[in-house]
Amino acid sequence: MNVDAFVCFHPVSMCELYMPFNRSVIIISSTRYELSRFEPQQWNKLNENLKKNSQDPKNIIAANNLYDAEYIRYFTGINVTLLPSFCNYTNTDYNPTREEFLLVPIHKYSDLTNHPAIIHIPYRVSIMSLFEQYRMNIPLLVPSLDLLTKWHYEYSVVNEKTWDQILNGIRSKISRIKGILTNVLDPNNDLNCISIRYWLNFSDFYQWPHIIYYESIDDLIEKLISTDFRMISKKK
Repeated sequence: MNVDAFVCFHPVSMCELYMPFNRSVIIISSTRYELSRFEPQQWNKLNENLKKNSQDPKNIIAANNLYDAEYIRYFTGINVTLLPSFCNYTNTDYNPTREEFLLVPIHKYSDLTNHPAIIHIPYRVSIMSLFEQYRMNIPLLVPSLDLLTKWHYEYSVVNEKTWDQILNGIRSKISRIKGILTNVLDPNNDLNCISIRYWLNFSDFYQWPHIIYYESIDDLIEKLISTDFRMISKKK
């Protein structure tokens, strides 16, 4: 009772524990918000509680990426605040001293900044390492929206897009509950190209300027050869 506010990140359903204290609740979603509330009754109850929180001006409901902001809005009707992760803790900046491009994860920040660019094949729609790499001004290459849609439809490349994929290894056709927005395709329908493309468009890597998009593997190779990556870094 002595605290001013509770902050709930992962999972956001933790906020339900703190509602009885009548303090400010700051909810920031960094992934699909129904984590740990998968059953329809639990999920619907979470939606009710989020709506209650949203109606109190002392509370904040946010997401650190546009995909999850739109995802929450789809199921609750709440206009969520977009609050991107700042990631200024890396304490290093782009300084390419090597010729090799990166396609594999490296966890030491100074190693990352020594390479000309990083090639991404996204496994999820919002990746904390992408925030970090962008903050370090590293040039990033990502599949175009059309290419990633094709790859995901055919090969399920973005395999952490839905909880059914993560937990059960299956591609769902429908969510366990209905959305509020009836004019928008179901975000958990991974068997419909139109739905996949619509929702992938909200991914972080399609929101930020100066990310390089490749339309094919041949186009990727061409961009690796011809792009002035130092100039791209200076623009960020």
